[in-house]
Amino acid sequence: MQVIETVLSNLSVFKEGYAIYGSHAANLYRETERPGTSFDIALALGSAKRSRKECEAILKELGYTIEHEWLDGLHSAVGKTVGIVIGKHEHSEQYPTIHFYLPSLPWVSKGVRRGQLLECDVFGSTYPAIPVEDLVIAKIHSISGRVSGVENRLEQEVDDLVSIFKSETPIEIPYVLGEINMLDLKVHSSLSGHVPPELEKYLNS
Repeated sequence: MQVIETVLSNLSVFKEGYAIYGSHAANLYRETERPGTSFDIALALGSAKRSRKECEAILKELGYTIEHEWLDGLHSAVGKTVGIVIGKHEHSEQYPTIHFYLPSLPWVSKGVRRGQLLECDVFGSTYPAIPVEDLVIAKIHSISGRVSGVENRLEQEVDDLVSIFKSETPIEIPYVLGEINMLDLKVHSSLSGHVPPELEKYLNS
């Protein structure tokens, strides 16, 4: 799709500052692929402020309107931390919704850095992608209630995690455990019976 290629071309000037997230990344690791309803990119250009500024400029140039999701479930344009920049277009058939995930989310910077060693095919070209371990952490964090809009994505995030854990994708469990402990995360109770044994004790009661 032309608009996505344009976005990725604009991001190419940032070298190692971004990685593919969302359905394109999840399908690298899921047992079965799923369609995507948006195009998602993790962007780490040093600070969250700079990352937000750059991605909003790209979206506005393409005629998108800007929305946000906030950390800690707080909806306010004043004094709150933006976790996700959302671009929506009135011509949604030609211009899909685009999400940019910012470094204010605790998995983004590390996931982007580690993702430079991976490749994800998007419309015939390859781009870096979030590694499976960081994807797992991102989705556990996403449904932990620390980002606004969790009720809108709970089902999809859980489905991604279940499919990833059912697949034969190798996962470095010690890395995942280390991040869960460092970020003080709990695993959503709906994943009971689906997570590796090492993660069972982190389930919400």
